[in-house]
This record gives sequence, structure tokens and C-alpha cells, in this order.
Amino acid sequence: MKDLSLLDTRNFLTTAEVAEIVFDGHMSITTINSLIKRGKIPSERLGHKNLIPVWFARKMLESGGKPDISKNS
Repeated sequence: MKDLSLLDTRNFLTTAEVAEIVFDGHMSITTINSLIKRGKIPSERLGHKNLIPVWFARKMLESGGKPDISKNS
């Protein structure tokens, strides 16, 4: 179940939270980390964790949860 209250109370989300909230569990954490590494999903690094800005999660929810994952962009 999506906990959208996190979008109002935090500035960053973990990759697991983004997988659940934005992609309804249909995208793996490994794929999200790969997209972060390719520069398709913005993130900040804190130790070994990638933290994704809430603004990105909101943008993805508004656009239907489809990041631009094309190889050319």
C-alpha cells in the first residue's frame, strides 16, 4: 500500500520507497539503482544509500511513473 504521506514529510526517499510508491512494486530496486547510475533518476548518495528527491517522485506520479530511460538521452 502506498504511503503518500512520505511525500509531504520528507525531502528524500530510499530506492525501496520509490519502487513501492512511484512504480507500485513493478520496478526492482536493482533497476532503479541502474537508472540512477545512468543519470536517468536524480539522487544523492548518503553512505551506501541512494536517496531520491521527493520532487522527482512527485513528477513521476504526475506523469504516470514513466522515467525517460531511452539510451539516447
